[in-house]
Amino acid sequence: MNELPAWNAALPASGRGEEWRDGFLPTGMTAASVTRLNGGAVNSTWLVRLADGRQVVVKGARRAPGGMFAEEAAGLAALEDIGGMRTPRVLHASATSLVLEALD
Repeated sequence: MNELPAWNAALPASGRGEEWRDGFLPTGMTAASVTRLNGGAVNSTWLVRLADGRQVVVKGARRAPGGMFAEEAAGLAALEDIGGMRTPRVLHASATSLVLEALD
């Protein structure tokens, strides 16, 4: 049986209800508008229109358990490799956020 990642035990204490901050975006990405999305069992999520016109989805938590967003990015990459369903492309993963392409 596979062990769950260490951050899994800390999920209830992560970033639900988090307020938006520009630091969730990597250097070079600037938000023109930010709209909170409903849902998100663990973290707050926003639809962000960037200054260059692209739309992205950002999941963020200032106190995210170590490695959580990197693990999610790896999981999305694995799903993409398997195929069969469309997954959002990961644009950036950090200790505090995950930036994904916005799917229609």
